[in-house]
Amino acid sequence: MGNTTAKSMLNCGMAIEELKSRVLRNQLYANTLSALLLINGILLFIVTFNNLLIVFTIARTASLHRASNFLILGQSIADAFVGMIIQPSFCAMQFYEMNEVFPEYCQARFVYNAFGWCICAVSFLTLTALIADRFIALNYHLRYQQIVTNTRVGRLLLFIWCCGVLCGILRLLTLIVITAFGRKTFPNYRVAFRVSESCVFLSSLLNPIIYFWRIEQLRSAGVRIFRTVSWRLYSIMGNANSRQVHPS
Repeated sequence: MGNTTAKSMLNCGMAIEELKSRVLRNQLYANTLSALLLINGILLFIVTFNNLLIVFTIARTASLHRASNFLILGQSIADAFVGMIIQPSFCAMQFYEMNEVFPEYCQARFVYNAFGWCICAVSFLTLTALIADRFIALNYHLRYQQIVTNTRVGRLLLFIWCCGVLCGILRLLTLIVITAFGRKTFPNYRVAFRVSESCVFLSSLLNPIIYFWRIEQLRSAGVRIFRTVSWRLYSIMGNANSRQVHPS
C-alpha cells in the first residue's frame, strides 16, 4: 500500500503541468471550482449533522431497533462519512488546485480517491439493499420477519463494507492508469466531471431528509433527541457563563 501511495503521489505530480498550462487558464473551469468549493463547503455541515442525527436516533431508541432501520443506520453512517471525510477532502482539493498549491493538492486528491470510492460504494450498495428490503416487504410481507432478520442484516452490512474497502484499494491500484489517461482530457470534460462528482454527494444530503419525512417514528424520536441535546448544551453554556460572571 505504501508503494501504491508513493506512485499515486508521483503520478499526481505528473499531472500538475497539465493543470498549470491548460486547465487553470480556462475561466469556466476556474469559476466552476469556486462555485463547487462554496456549495460543498456549506453542504458538508448539513450532510454531517443530518446523518449523525439519524445514527444517534436509531442507536438510542429501542423501538427503532428493527432490521430495516439497521439498514438505514448503515446508510446514514456511510453518508455521515461523506460529510466528514469526502466533501472536506474534495473542498481541499479544489482550494489547493485554485491556488496552485500542488503538493497539498496531491495529498487531498489521494485521500479523496481512497476514501471516496470506498464510502460512496458502501452508500450505494446499502441503498440498493434498502430497495431490496422494501421489495421483500411488499411482495413477501407474511414471511418478511423470517427472511429479513437482524443477524442477516448485520452480515450484509459487513459484506458491503468489505466490498467498499475493496473498491477503495482497486481505485488506488488503477489511479496511475486513469490519471495518465486524464492528462489527455480537456477543461470542458473536467468541468463536467467535477460537477457530476458533486451531484453524487446530493444523495447523502437527500437520504436523511427523506427518511425523516417518510418515517414518523424516526422523525418524532429525532426531534426529541435534538431537543434534549440542545437543552443540555444550553444548560452547559449557561453554567459556564454564570461561572465567568460570578467567579468563586
